[in-house]
Amino acid sequence: MSARSIFPVLALFLAAGCSGPKPQFYWYYPGRTLEEVKADYSECECKAQEEAAKAVEDEYFDRLRSPVALAGDKPSAKKNKSVDPALQARTDWGELYKQNALAGCMQSRGYVKLRPDQISPNLKTKEFRMGAIAGE
Repeated sequence: MSARSIFPVLALFLAAGCSGPKPQFYWYYPGRTLEEVKADYSECECKAQEEAAKAVEDEYFDRLRSPVALAGDKPSAKKNKSVDPALQARTDWGELYKQNALAGCMQSRGYVKLRPDQISPNLKTKEFRMGAIAGE
């Protein structure tokens, strides 16, 4: 095999490897534009952040282990021994509360979760850190 034929194949593999993971689901409300969905998502994300911050203010969370540790999942990054375990637990619980509050807010507004294979090719999509949206 010559170098000319290997290069396109190698470029294809690199391009496929560089693309991030596809979202597990999209928030969708029939008939809403992507801009309308983005606005709702933004409002829900702000509310979720506030609710999560209030939820983990309680001293109760200082005595809990991280939900990541409780689930037996290995953290994606190497464990930093200088990080306070109580602070890490509070941060992880806050992230879990935020995800649940965001889902509750979107569902209360009438949005449904669609798997990527359920998204019509004519819908516009946008990915965010905590999920993805789809709209007309």
